[in-house]
Amino acid sequence: MEGLKRGLDGFQLKLLALAIMTIDHIHYFMPESMGVPYLLTLIGRLAAPVFVFLCVEGFSYTRSRWKYLLRMYSFSVLMKLASMTLNLALPRPDGVAIMNDIFSTMFVICWCVEGLELLRGADAGKPRWLGALMLGGMLAATAAVIAAMLVPDAPLRLMQAGFLLLPNPFTCEGSFLFVVLGIAFYYTRRSKWKTVLAMAVFSGVQLALAKVTWDLLLYVACTFAAVGLICLYNGKPGKHRCKWLFYSYYPAHAYALYVLGWWFATHT
Repeated sequence: MEGLKRGLDGFQLKLLALAIMTIDHIHYFMPESMGVPYLLTLIGRLAAPVFVFLCVEGFSYTRSRWKYLLRMYSFSVLMKLASMTLNLALPRPDGVAIMNDIFSTMFVICWCVEGLELLRGADAGKPRWLGALMLGGMLAATAAVIAAMLVPDAPLRLMQAGFLLLPNPFTCEGSFLFVVLGIAFYYTRRSKWKTVLAMAVFSGVQLALAKVTWDLLLYVACTFAAVGLICLYNGKPGKHRCKWLFYSYYPAHAYALYVLGWWFATHT
């Protein structure tokens, strides 16, 4: 009980989110013929908001925001390249492919946060025009990717290059909604009730943008429940930070589950 009163530190919350994410991806990567219950995906809805929150929390404390951004961008590009290679080398007969790339989402969120912070003059040592340039660059990257997808007979290589090298709110995992949620988390992270409010607005927008069904309500409710885990965060990073744990485990577990699912799909 004493441990519950103290809440969860960043490392403990990250481990919990990693376990939940793995449960979700077991359902995604295993063939339907195996009968993996949909309940695993509903449980998995808790993971992404927690990771987004921990991302902006880490971004607010990092010694070098530019190194943080470079790390996210590098892992995003490398994971996309590796995923494309594996999808081509071991194509699934059921059409399942590795689409996971939360690194791209985190990069876009942190890039936008930094642009907004510079624009509002939060860092007195840096010019405000740099913030405008960053936000304008993100809009330009988004427009370029969308244009490449809409232009008739656009070269496939051009679209692949845009998707690979230009992370943006349109093509990142979770799309613009998770980008907006991440930005909101950055500015509400010091107040639990404001964080809950941000999550509630996010859930409301999810429902407003789609035809409401019982399945969707359950899906959104499970996603909203992630704020309960976020509210357990005690503001401490934890004794064992293991900065590289997420960067290594996230792609490794996705590739391992994909290969395992490919084997079952092609040999059973």
